[in-house]
Amino acid sequence: MEIGNLIKQGRDIAEGHARELLGLDQDISQQRMKICMKCPLYKSNLGGQCNPALYLNPETGDVSNVKKDGYFKGCGCRLGAKTRLAGSHCPALKW
Repeated sequence: MEIGNLIKQGRDIAEGHARELLGLDQDISQQRMKICMKCPLYKSNLGGQCNPALYLNPETGDVSNVKKDGYFKGCGCRLGAKTRLAGSHCPALKW
């Protein structure tokens, strides 16, 4: 990963956590969290996390613990923060 991408990712993470602490963007976060909580990649730890140890085929709903064509890996993000960023997206393209 390029240094510029790492810096942007770090800024996005910090912004998401700040928005969570300040209670900003609750509407978009709640809509997205409803989707996340129904996803098989969802883990309830840390206030909700996208499981980075699993892969999902969004067309079939199949879950795997090994990489396969057409499967998306869970991002590992804390969803309470990520879901508040308008420019963020679900790795399985659910939002």
